[in-house]
Amino acid sequence: MKTKAWILTAITTFCSVTMSGQVAPRGNLPHYTVIDLGNFGTAFATAQGINNKGSVDGIFGNQNQHEFVFRNGVVTDLGTLGGPNSGVGSFGQMPSERGQIVGAAESSSVDPLAEGFCNFLLFSPITNNVCLPFLWQNGVMAPLPTLGGTNGGASQINNRGQIAGTAENTTLDSSCGVPHLNTGPVIWEKGVIHQLPTVGGDPGGGVDSINDKGQAVGATGNCSAASHAVLWQDGMATDLGNLGGTPPGFFEATSINNESQVVGFSDLPGNTTFHAFFWQDGVISDLGTLPGDSASFASAINSKGQVVGTSCVDTTFASCRAFLWQDRVMTDLNTLIPPNSPFLVQAIGINDRGQITGFTADVHAYLATPCDEEHAHNVGCNDGAEGKSTATQKRNLVLPENVRNMLRQRLGHYHKPSLKAPTD
Repeated sequence: MKTKAWILTAITTFCSVTMSGQVAPRGNLPHYTVIDLGNFGTAFATAQGINNKGSVDGIFGNQNQHEFVFRNGVVTDLGTLGGPNSGVGSFGQMPSERGQIVGAAESSSVDPLAEGFCNFLLFSPITNNVCLPFLWQNGVMAPLPTLGGTNGGASQINNRGQIAGTAENTTLDSSCGVPHLNTGPVIWEKGVIHQLPTVGGDPGGGVDSINDKGQAVGATGNCSAASHAVLWQDGMATDLGNLGGTPPGFFEATSINNESQVVGFSDLPGNTTFHAFFWQDGVISDLGTLPGDSASFASAINSKGQVVGTSCVDTTFASCRAFLWQDRVMTDLNTLIPPNSPFLVQAIGINDRGQITGFTADVHAYLATPCDEEHAHNVGCNDGAEGKSTATQKRNLVLPENVRNMLRQRLGHYHKPSLKAPTD
Protein backbone atom coordinates (compact mmCIF):
# COMPACT_ATOMS: atom_id res chain seq x y z
CA MET A 1 0.00 0.00 0.00
CA LYS A 2 1.49 3.29 -1.01
CA THR A 3 1.02 6.70 0.26
CA LYS A 4 0.32 10.17 -0.74
CA ALA A 5 0.57 12.93 1.87
CA TRP A 6 -1.60 13.89 4.75
CA ILE A 7 -4.95 15.16 5.79
CA LEU A 8 -5.91 17.95 8.07
CA THR A 9 -8.96 18.41 10.18
CA ALA A 10 -10.54 19.05 13.52
CA ILE A 11 -12.80 21.37 15.47
CA THR A 12 -14.73 21.49 18.72
CA THR A 13 -17.12 22.88 21.27
CA PHE A 14 -18.39 21.96 24.67
CA CYS A 15 -21.45 19.79 25.04
CA SER A 16 -22.89 17.09 27.26
CA VAL A 17 -23.01 13.43 26.33
CA THR A 18 -25.90 11.06 26.76
CA MET A 19 -25.60 7.60 28.23
CA SER A 20 -25.20 6.18 24.71
CA GLY A 21 -22.30 8.52 24.02
CA GLN A 22 -24.24 10.65 21.52
CA VAL A 23 -24.06 14.42 21.87
CA ALA A 24 -27.05 15.64 23.86
CA PRO A 25 -29.02 18.55 22.35
CA ARG A 26 -28.17 22.10 23.46
CA GLY A 27 -29.90 25.35 22.73
CA ASN A 28 -26.90 27.33 21.56
CA LEU A 29 -23.52 26.60 20.06
CA PRO A 30 -20.53 28.18 21.80
CA HIS A 31 -18.63 31.11 20.36
CA TYR A 32 -14.85 30.98 19.99
CA THR A 33 -11.93 33.34 20.13
CA VAL A 34 -9.23 32.74 17.53
CA ILE A 35 -5.48 33.25 17.91
CA ASP A 36 -3.62 33.45 14.62
CA LEU A 37 -0.36 31.70 15.52
CA GLY A 38 1.17 32.88 12.23
CA ASN A 39 3.85 30.98 10.35
CA PHE A 40 6.69 31.35 12.87
CA GLY A 41 8.83 33.28 10.38
CA THR A 42 8.50 30.71 7.59
CA ALA A 43 6.37 30.56 4.43
CA PHE A 44 3.53 28.51 5.95
CA ALA A 45 2.38 26.78 9.11
CA THR A 46 -0.50 24.46 9.96
CA ALA A 47 -1.55 23.37 13.43
CA GLN A 48 -2.50 19.69 13.57
CA GLY A 49 -3.56 18.64 17.03
CA ILE A 50 -3.74 19.91 20.60
CA ASN A 51 -3.61 17.93 23.84
CA ASN A 52 -5.55 18.73 26.99
CA LYS A 53 -2.61 20.73 28.39
CA GLY A 54 -2.70 23.07 25.40
CA SER A 55 0.40 21.82 23.56
CA VAL A 56 -0.01 22.15 19.79
CA ASP A 57 1.91 20.25 17.13
CA GLY A 58 2.05 20.96 13.43
CA ILE A 59 4.31 21.67 10.49
CA PHE A 60 6.04 24.79 9.21
CA GLY A 61 8.64 25.61 6.62
CA ASN A 62 9.80 27.20 3.42
CA GLN A 63 11.27 24.96 0.72
CA ASN A 64 11.59 22.23 3.33
CA GLN A 65 9.24 21.55 6.23
CA HIS A 66 9.69 20.43 9.81
CA GLU A 67 7.36 19.29 12.54
CA PHE A 68 7.01 21.67 15.49
CA VAL A 69 5.48 21.78 18.96
CA PHE A 70 4.07 25.00 20.41
CA ARG A 71 3.97 25.14 24.22
CA ASN A 72 3.46 28.08 26.55
CA GLY A 73 4.12 30.57 23.76
CA VAL A 74 7.35 28.90 22.63
CA VAL A 75 7.74 27.04 19.32
CA THR A 76 10.25 24.16 19.12
CA ASP A 77 11.50 22.74 15.83
CA LEU A 78 11.62 18.94 16.18
CA GLY A 79 14.17 18.64 13.37
CA THR A 80 14.65 15.53 11.23
CA LEU A 81 16.60 12.25 11.21
CA GLY A 82 19.29 13.68 8.96
CA GLY A 83 17.25 14.44 5.85
CA PRO A 84 15.54 17.67 4.78
CA ASN A 85 11.97 17.11 6.03
CA SER A 86 9.76 15.87 8.85
CA GLY A 87 6.03 16.06 9.47
CA VAL A 88 3.04 15.02 11.52
CA GLY A 89 1.44 11.74 10.71
CA SER A 90 -2.32 12.10 10.75
CA PHE A 91 -5.47 14.19 10.93
CA GLY A 92 -5.89 15.37 14.50
CA GLN A 93 -2.60 13.98 15.76
CA MET A 94 -1.70 15.54 19.08
CA PRO A 95 1.09 15.30 21.66
CA SER A 96 0.41 12.82 24.44
CA GLU A 97 -0.29 14.30 27.85
CA ARG A 98 3.34 13.44 28.65
CA GLY A 99 4.46 15.62 25.75
CA GLN A 100 5.54 12.76 23.47
CA ILE A 101 5.13 13.37 19.73
CA VAL A 102 5.32 11.01 16.75
CA GLY A 103 5.53 11.43 12.99
CA ALA A 104 7.70 10.67 9.97
CA ALA A 105 11.11 12.14 9.21
CA GLU A 106 13.58 11.77 6.39
CA SER A 107 17.06 10.40 6.95
CA SER A 108 20.13 11.18 4.88
CA SER A 109 19.93 7.77 3.17
CA VAL A 110 18.43 7.40 -0.31
CA ASP A 111 15.58 4.95 -0.87
CA PRO A 112 16.86 2.41 -3.45
CA LEU A 113 13.34 2.16 -4.96
CA ALA A 114 12.87 5.95 -4.98
CA GLU A 115 9.36 5.56 -3.56
CA GLY A 116 8.96 9.13 -2.31
CA PHE A 117 7.35 7.69 0.82
CA CYS A 118 7.39 10.94 2.81
CA ASN A 119 5.06 12.51 0.28
CA PHE A 120 3.77 15.10 2.71
CA LEU A 121 5.62 18.15 1.39
CA LEU A 122 3.19 21.03 1.07
CA PHE A 123 4.84 23.36 -1.41
CA SER A 124 8.05 21.68 -2.53
CA PRO A 125 9.09 18.69 -4.67
CA ILE A 126 8.99 15.17 -3.25
CA THR A 127 12.35 13.74 -2.25
CA ASN A 128 13.57 10.15 -2.42
CA ASN A 129 15.14 10.12 1.02
CA VAL A 130 14.33 7.21 3.30
CA CYS A 131 11.31 8.09 5.44
CA LEU A 132 11.20 6.70 8.98
CA PRO A 133 8.66 6.65 11.80
CA PHE A 134 9.86 8.45 14.91
CA LEU A 135 9.14 9.14 18.58
CA TRP A 136 10.17 12.54 19.95
CA GLN A 137 10.48 12.93 23.71
CA ASN A 138 12.64 14.98 26.05
CA GLY A 139 13.99 16.90 23.09
CA VAL A 140 15.28 13.84 21.23
CA MET A 141 13.92 12.31 17.99
CA ALA A 142 14.46 8.54 17.74
CA PRO A 143 13.53 6.26 14.80
CA LEU A 144 11.11 3.36 15.24
CA PRO A 145 11.59 -0.04 13.57
CA THR A 146 9.84 -1.05 10.34
CA LEU A 147 8.66 -4.53 9.31
CA GLY A 148 12.02 -5.09 7.63
CA GLY A 149 11.34 -2.69 4.76
CA THR A 150 12.77 0.72 4.03
CA ASN A 151 10.08 3.23 5.06
CA GLY A 152 7.37 3.87 7.59
CA GLY A 153 5.51 6.56 9.48
CA ALA A 154 3.91 7.01 12.91
CA SER A 155 0.46 8.59 13.12
CA GLN A 156 -0.52 8.94 16.76
CA ILE A 157 0.57 8.08 20.29
CA ASN A 158 -1.90 7.44 23.11
CA ASN A 159 -1.44 8.16 26.80
CA ARG A 160 -0.28 4.56 27.42
CA GLY A 161 2.65 5.06 25.07
CA GLN A 162 1.23 2.91 22.26
CA ILE A 163 2.08 4.29 18.80
CA ALA A 164 0.03 3.67 15.65
CA GLY A 165 1.08 3.98 12.01
CA THR A 166 2.38 2.01 9.06
CA ALA A 167 5.62 0.29 8.04
CA GLU A 168 6.98 -1.45 4.99
CA ASN A 169 7.92 -5.10 4.89
CA THR A 170 10.35 -6.75 2.45
CA THR A 171 7.73 -7.87 -0.10
CA LEU A 172 7.11 -5.96 -3.32
CA ASP A 173 3.51 -4.79 -3.66
CA SER A 174 2.17 -6.43 -6.82
CA SER A 175 -0.71 -3.91 -7.01
CA CYS A 176 1.71 -1.04 -7.74
CA GLY A 177 2.56 -0.04 -11.29
CA VAL A 178 6.18 0.61 -10.29
CA PRO A 179 8.29 -1.20 -7.69
CA HIS A 180 7.17 -0.42 -4.14
CA LEU A 181 7.42 -2.39 -0.94
CA ASN A 182 4.19 -3.38 0.72
CA THR A 183 3.07 -1.52 3.85
CA GLY A 184 1.20 -2.89 6.81
CA PRO A 185 -0.86 -1.33 9.62
CA VAL A 186 1.19 -1.48 12.82
CA ILE A 187 1.33 -0.58 16.49
CA TRP A 188 4.59 -0.01 18.36
CA GLU A 189 4.61 -0.80 22.07
CA LYS A 190 7.72 -0.35 24.21
CA GLY A 191 9.79 -0.12 21.05
CA VAL A 192 8.48 -3.40 19.59
CA ILE A 193 6.51 -3.36 16.33
CA HIS A 194 3.35 -5.44 15.93
CA GLN A 195 1.68 -5.93 12.54
CA LEU A 196 -2.11 -5.77 12.38
CA PRO A 197 -4.33 -7.72 9.95
CA THR A 198 -6.12 -6.20 6.96
CA VAL A 199 -9.67 -6.92 5.78
CA GLY A 200 -11.16 -8.20 2.53
CA GLY A 201 -7.88 -9.57 1.24
CA ASP A 202 -6.34 -6.10 1.06
CA PRO A 203 -2.55 -6.31 0.71
CA GLY A 204 -1.74 -3.35 2.96
CA GLY A 205 -2.96 -0.57 5.17
CA GLY A 206 -2.19 1.99 7.82
CA VAL A 207 -3.44 3.22 11.18
CA ASP A 208 -4.53 6.84 11.71
CA SER A 209 -5.59 7.00 15.33
CA ILE A 210 -5.37 5.05 18.59
CA ASN A 211 -7.29 5.71 21.79
CA ASP A 212 -6.28 5.06 25.39
CA LYS A 213 -8.02 1.65 25.31
CA GLY A 214 -5.69 0.52 22.53
CA GLN A 215 -8.44 0.55 19.90
CA ALA A 216 -7.10 1.81 16.56
CA VAL A 217 -8.64 2.96 13.27
CA GLY A 218 -7.42 3.61 9.75
CA ALA A 219 -7.76 2.04 6.31
CA THR A 220 -6.67 -0.95 4.27
CA GLY A 221 -6.45 -1.28 0.50
CA ASN A 222 -4.01 -1.66 -2.36
CA CYS A 223 -1.32 0.52 -3.88
CA SER A 224 -3.72 2.81 -5.72
CA ALA A 225 -6.70 3.23 -3.41
CA ALA A 226 -8.26 2.53 -0.03
CA SER A 227 -10.97 -0.12 0.11
CA HIS A 228 -12.06 -0.27 3.72
CA ALA A 229 -12.31 1.93 6.79
CA VAL A 230 -11.12 -0.33 9.61
CA LEU A 231 -11.27 -0.70 13.39
CA TRP A 232 -8.62 -2.83 15.12
CA GLN A 233 -9.31 -4.25 18.58
CA ASP A 234 -7.65 -7.12 20.42
CA GLY A 235 -5.71 -8.01 17.28
CA MET A 236 -8.85 -8.28 15.13
CA ALA A 237 -9.77 -6.09 12.16
CA THR A 238 -13.38 -4.97 11.60
CA ASP A 239 -14.69 -3.37 8.41
CA LEU A 240 -16.71 -0.30 9.46
CA GLY A 241 -18.69 -0.21 6.24
CA ASN A 242 -19.20 2.84 4.03
CA LEU A 243 -21.75 5.36 2.76
CA GLY A 244 -22.57 3.53 -0.46
CA GLY A 245 -19.41 3.92 -2.49
CA THR A 246 -17.78 1.03 -4.32
CA PRO A 247 -14.28 -0.03 -3.18
CA PRO A 248 -11.57 0.63 -4.02
CA GLY A 249 -11.91 4.36 -3.61
CA PHE A 250 -12.03 6.89 -0.83
CA PHE A 251 -12.70 5.13 2.48
CA GLU A 252 -10.91 5.89 5.73
CA ALA A 253 -11.43 6.08 9.49
CA THR A 254 -9.43 9.02 10.80
CA SER A 255 -10.06 9.30 14.54
CA ILE A 256 -11.37 7.30 17.51
CA ASN A 257 -12.11 8.66 20.98
CA ASN A 258 -12.15 6.89 24.33
CA GLU A 259 -15.90 6.27 23.95
CA SER A 260 -15.11 4.06 20.90
CA GLN A 261 -16.79 6.56 18.56
CA VAL A 262 -15.15 6.79 15.13
CA VAL A 263 -15.14 9.42 12.39
CA GLY A 264 -13.72 9.48 8.88
CA PHE A 265 -14.85 9.83 5.27
CA SER A 266 -16.34 7.63 2.56
CA ASP A 267 -17.26 7.74 -1.09
CA LEU A 268 -20.98 8.01 -1.86
CA PRO A 269 -22.74 5.91 -4.51
CA GLY A 270 -21.02 6.46 -7.85
CA ASN A 271 -17.71 7.40 -6.17
CA THR A 272 -17.89 10.96 -7.51
CA THR A 273 -17.76 12.65 -4.13
CA PHE A 274 -17.27 11.80 -0.44
CA HIS A 275 -18.78 12.74 2.92
CA ALA A 276 -17.66 12.72 6.53
CA PHE A 277 -19.06 9.86 8.61
CA PHE A 278 -19.69 9.01 12.27
CA TRP A 279 -19.60 5.37 13.42
CA GLN A 280 -20.71 3.87 16.71
CA ASP A 281 -21.76 0.36 17.80
CA GLY A 282 -21.82 -0.99 14.26
CA VAL A 283 -23.83 1.87 12.74
CA ILE A 284 -22.31 4.32 10.24
CA SER A 285 -23.97 7.72 9.69
CA ASP A 286 -23.49 10.33 6.96
CA LEU A 287 -22.65 13.73 8.48
CA GLY A 288 -23.43 15.50 5.21
CA THR A 289 -21.90 18.85 4.26
CA LEU A 290 -22.36 22.53 4.98
CA PRO A 291 -25.09 24.20 2.87
CA GLY A 292 -24.07 24.59 -0.76
CA ASP A 293 -21.23 22.06 -0.53
CA SER A 294 -20.94 18.55 -1.94
CA ALA A 295 -17.82 17.10 -0.25
CA SER A 296 -16.67 16.80 3.35
CA PHE A 297 -14.28 14.86 5.54
CA ALA A 298 -13.95 14.49 9.31
CA SER A 299 -10.57 14.72 10.99
CA ALA A 300 -11.02 14.31 14.71
CA ILE A 301 -13.47 13.55 17.50
CA ASN A 302 -13.01 14.37 21.19
CA SER A 303 -14.30 12.55 24.26
CA LYS A 304 -17.47 14.66 24.26
CA GLY A 305 -18.40 13.47 20.77
CA GLN A 306 -17.65 16.77 19.03
CA VAL A 307 -16.37 16.28 15.50
CA VAL A 308 -14.28 18.64 13.41
CA GLY A 309 -13.36 18.61 9.75
CA THR A 310 -13.65 20.36 6.42
CA SER A 311 -16.52 20.94 3.98
CA CYS A 312 -15.88 21.96 0.35
CA VAL A 313 -17.96 23.18 -2.59
CA ASP A 314 -16.78 20.15 -4.57
CA THR A 315 -13.83 17.82 -4.99
CA THR A 316 -11.71 20.48 -6.72
CA PHE A 317 -11.24 22.11 -3.27
CA ALA A 318 -11.70 25.57 -4.81
CA SER A 319 -13.55 26.73 -1.70
CA CYS A 320 -13.45 24.97 1.67
CA ARG A 321 -14.27 25.87 5.26
CA ALA A 322 -13.78 24.39 8.71
CA PHE A 323 -16.77 22.75 10.37
CA LEU A 324 -17.90 21.68 13.81
CA TRP A 325 -20.41 18.82 14.13
CA GLN A 326 -22.33 18.96 17.40
CA ASP A 327 -25.90 18.17 18.45
CA ARG A 328 -26.16 16.19 15.19
CA VAL A 329 -25.73 19.42 13.22
CA MET A 330 -22.76 20.54 11.09
CA THR A 331 -21.90 24.24 11.56
CA ASP A 332 -19.46 26.50 9.73
CA LEU A 333 -16.85 27.36 12.37
CA ASN A 334 -16.46 30.78 10.76
CA THR A 335 -19.97 31.71 11.97
CA LEU A 336 -18.92 31.15 15.58
CA ILE A 337 -15.89 33.46 15.74
CA PRO A 338 -15.40 37.28 16.02
CA PRO A 339 -15.79 39.32 12.80
CA ASN A 340 -12.12 40.33 12.69
CA SER A 341 -10.91 36.73 12.77
CA PRO A 342 -9.00 35.09 9.88
CA PHE A 343 -10.94 32.75 7.60
CA LEU A 344 -10.63 29.17 8.88
CA VAL A 345 -10.15 26.78 5.96
CA GLN A 346 -9.59 23.59 7.93
CA ALA A 347 -10.25 22.36 11.44
CA ILE A 348 -7.77 19.60 12.11
CA GLY A 349 -7.46 18.93 15.82
CA ILE A 350 -9.66 19.20 18.91
CA ASN A 351 -9.02 18.42 22.56
CA ASP A 352 -11.42 17.56 25.38
CA ARG A 353 -11.53 21.24 26.45
CA GLY A 354 -13.03 22.07 23.07
CA GLN A 355 -10.01 23.92 21.69
CA ILE A 356 -9.60 23.59 17.92
CA THR A 357 -6.54 23.78 15.69
CA GLY A 358 -6.07 24.05 11.94
CA PHE A 359 -4.99 26.54 9.30
CA THR A 360 -6.31 29.76 7.81
CA ALA A 361 -6.68 30.99 4.22
CA ASP A 362 -3.23 32.60 4.62
CA VAL A 363 -1.83 29.17 5.60
CA HIS A 364 -1.21 30.28 9.16
CA ALA A 365 -1.68 27.98 12.13
CA TYR A 366 -4.56 28.94 14.42
CA LEU A 367 -5.97 28.07 17.83
CA ALA A 368 -9.70 28.53 18.52
CA THR A 369 -10.86 28.47 22.15
CA PRO A 370 -14.53 28.27 23.23
CA CYS A 371 -15.97 31.13 25.28
CA ASP A 372 -17.15 28.82 28.05
CA GLU A 373 -17.11 29.59 31.78
CA GLU A 374 -13.35 28.99 31.98
CA HIS A 375 -12.55 31.29 29.05
CA ALA A 376 -15.46 33.79 29.20
CA HIS A 377 -13.10 36.71 29.89
CA ASN A 378 -10.72 35.95 27.00
CA VAL A 379 -10.11 38.82 24.63
CA GLY A 380 -12.70 38.59 21.86
CA CYS A 381 -15.34 36.66 23.80
CA ASN A 382 -17.54 39.76 24.05
CA ASP A 383 -17.09 40.78 20.41
CA GLY A 384 -19.97 38.68 19.10
CA ALA A 385 -19.87 35.89 16.55
CA GLU A 386 -19.01 36.30 12.88
CA GLY A 387 -22.62 35.82 11.88
CA LYS A 388 -24.05 34.00 8.93
CA SER A 389 -23.98 36.82 6.35
CA THR A 390 -20.41 37.92 7.00
CA ALA A 391 -19.09 34.36 7.04
CA THR A 392 -20.91 33.64 3.78
CA GLN A 393 -19.27 36.64 2.12
CA LYS A 394 -15.84 35.43 3.23
CA ARG A 395 -16.69 31.89 2.20
CA ASN A 396 -16.83 32.98 -1.44
CA LEU A 397 -13.07 33.47 -1.63
CA VAL A 398 -11.29 31.12 -4.04
CA LEU A 399 -8.37 29.31 -2.45
CA PRO A 400 -4.95 29.67 -4.11
CA GLU A 401 -3.90 26.66 -6.16
CA ASN A 402 -1.06 25.79 -3.76
CA VAL A 403 -3.53 25.57 -0.89
CA ARG A 404 -5.89 23.46 -2.97
CA ASN A 405 -3.01 21.14 -3.84
CA MET A 406 -2.20 20.88 -0.15
CA LEU A 407 -5.75 19.77 0.58
CA ARG A 408 -5.56 17.17 -2.19
CA GLN A 409 -2.27 15.86 -0.85
CA ARG A 410 -3.55 15.65 2.67
CA LEU A 411 -6.47 13.51 1.63
CA GLY A 412 -4.06 10.64 1.14
CA HIS A 413 -1.63 9.87 3.93
CA TYR A 414 1.90 8.70 3.56
CA HIS A 415 0.90 5.64 5.52
CA LYS A 416 -2.08 4.63 3.45
CA PRO A 417 -2.97 3.77 -0.10
CA SER A 418 -2.57 6.50 -2.68
CA LEU A 419 -6.10 7.79 -2.40
CA LYS A 420 -7.55 9.51 -5.41
CA ALA A 421 -6.65 13.18 -5.68
CA PRO A 422 -9.47 15.09 -7.35
CA THR A 423 -8.41 17.42 -10.15
CA ASP A 424 -9.86 20.60 -11.55
